[in-house]
Amino acid sequence: MNKKYIKLIIVLLILSILFFVTIGIKLIKQDKKNNYIIIDDSFIMENHNNSWSIINKNIKKYNWKFYNIYVDHEYFGNHYLYFNNNTYIFDSNKRALNYTGELIAFNNKDYKDLNIDIKNSIDNTYLNKLLKKDKISSIDGLKYNYYIDVDIDSDNEFEKIYVVTNKFSEENKTNIDVSYVFFVDNNKIRILYKEIKKNDERLSGCIPYIRNIIYDGEKHYVLLECASYSIGVKNVTLYEYSNRSFNKKLSFNYL
Repeated sequence: MNKKYIKLIIVLLILSILFFVTIGIKLIKQDKKNNYIIIDDSFIMENHNNSWSIINKNIKKYNWKFYNIYVDHEYFGNHYLYFNNNTYIFDSNKRALNYTGELIAFNNKDYKDLNIDIKNSIDNTYLNKLLKKDKISSIDGLKYNYYIDVDIDSDNEFEKIYVVTNKFSEENKTNIDVSYVFFVDNNKIRILYKEIKKNDERLSGCIPYIRNIIYDGEKHYVLLECASYSIGVKNVTLYEYSNRSFNKKLSFNYL
């Protein structure tokens, strides 16, 4: 066989090997991009290439793996998690660790649960703007009216996320329930959640609150929980902050 053809075959073979090795490494890296957020009651949120999904079945394969764990926004440590209807924490020697409070855990060390410092809101300027826009003259019996400071756009300045509701308030004597969760940046209001219920609809719906604010090293997420009155079902919605707005990535219910 001509030496030129032999050299050509060798070069093509080497290029083919390099191609498949490169693709293989890329696929391995993509597989490692799967990030998990675990919250109470064995609910796992999976992020694969920025596509979110909920995992609440066949979760035993996630047992006995190390996760960075937070309880009530305080770092609890890097420990094993075990899922069996409830979520259990074990140390590296598989000894059970007791905890009390809301749990959130991550398999990616870059993910962090930020501290939530709730501050009572006195200035209702933004609330009044929203009420006026929704053609509501006034409300009473505010059950929750607070804000959280957070640097949501990583510009080294705090923005505010407000939570306002008179839902299920015994002091509400009107025929209307109003709930808002909104973000204020440079005096501009961006709504995450809004619910307005009147008359017979008032017993439906839920009370919203900010469960977690998550930072993955690049972007911020808000985990909004909403608790209903009658049947005890909670709704959890994950919002991603990008392009100066909040985008809903995932929503699910649990008891």
